[in-house]
Amino acid sequence: MLAVKRTPDASLLLPCADPVLAPIGGSDNEVAAERLRVARAYLDCKARHAALAGWVSGQ
Repeated sequence: MLAVKRTPDASLLLPCADPVLAPIGGSDNEVAAERLRVARAYLDCKARHAALAGWVSGQ
């Protein structure tokens, strides 16, 4: 039987990215787009951290 060394996917080790913010006094559309970018960045980071925690715990 061969032992297989587990390695995490490299994307799990990337730092969380800060999204582009709307300019001060930006339009409603710019602010709405910013909110979507912030939410997406948060969810992506949360999912990556959960996947890394699962990898570390062996799940």
